[in-house]
Amino acid sequence: MRQLELFFLKVIRKEKKGPHFALLRFVLWLLSYPYRFGVFLRNFAYDHGWYSRYSPPIPLVISVGNIVAGGAGKTPVTLLIAEQFYPDTPMAVLSRGYRSEAEKLSHPVIVSQGKGPTHPASYTGDEAFLTAERFPQALVVVSKDRKKAANTAARMGAKLIVLDDGLQHRKIARDKEVVVLDVNDPYGLGYYLPRGLLREGKGALKRADLIILNHASAPEKYAQLKRDISHLSNAPIVATRLEVSGVYEYPSQKQINVKGKKIALFSGIAHPDYFTKTALGLDCEIIGELVLADHEAINLDRLDHFAKEMRALGADLLLCTEKDRVKLPLELNVALPVAWVKTTLKLVEGEAAFQTFIAQSKEALRNF
Repeated sequence: MRQLELFFLKVIRKEKKGPHFALLRFVLWLLSYPYRFGVFLRNFAYDHGWYSRYSPPIPLVISVGNIVAGGAGKTPVTLLIAEQFYPDTPMAVLSRGYRSEAEKLSHPVIVSQGKGPTHPASYTGDEAFLTAERFPQALVVVSKDRKKAANTAARMGAKLIVLDDGLQHRKIARDKEVVVLDVNDPYGLGYYLPRGLLREGKGALKRADLIILNHASAPEKYAQLKRDISHLSNAPIVATRLEVSGVYEYPSQKQINVKGKKIALFSGIAHPDYFTKTALGLDCEIIGELVLADHEAINLDRLDHFAKEMRALGADLLLCTEKDRVKLPLELNVALPVAWVKTTLKLVEGEAAFQTFIAQSKEALRNF
């Protein structure tokens, strides 16, 4: 299934050439119309009150989401927003735990309750585990049923819910809607699923209270997208990008310098090309890459085989992302040392608008 997903992405991104793949893209385009119509009907029903929405017994609910399937940077934005309230506000971060064991359960799983992660990432999902690790005093709950997760958070005393990947989960009422777009591909190749990656149309931006344009490293591209969005939404727009804050050995957590070293990359994220670009900025030599599907569990035998191949080519170590690091066991036995890159989301434009959004949210908490 994971290899099929990677193949599918190569097809819709036109990395697969030839008439057969062009015909497949045409078929996927036809299939996208029923999906698009279903999205329209669902949003129409919510917009006109035909579908009811559940308001959790929580003073403030902030949703963070995007209009495409995967890869815009929702989780870093969720962490950035949660950081503004932590640890002063009793806070819960709700995650679906995509492709985790916890996602399959009918009841919510409490990942953290004031002491950091209580389950491994293989059980909770990498994003929920990373959130619990970053904010150990916060409540982190995983469930595909957001209503049950919200009620669990309320019973446990949360005053603020940050809903990770919440734009399409309209059944849960929210006070603030944050939408994240990737500057390099804001509209999911321009097509709805399955021909492209759109889960929602551009019209969903009208629901936003704040729009964050992530991966904003090219000023011209950011400025053009900002102009385009201003015709679609009145929400304030800010720009962010990930910056490296350190490279660390695994599992010792000792900070190291990889400048001049020969490294091999492995990652299971939506945009491995972003990780490659980050690694190139570390002034090291990349001699190979192992690309997994987004959120894919790491097969240690496969990783060891890759490490042996890279060692034969002269690699000094393997390098992965922080999201992949949390999926590794503490006792890791592979043919090369492993290190990981820690990144931090930085505001690069619109900080005043972002701080106004946070101040208004805190004021709503105080006035509840």
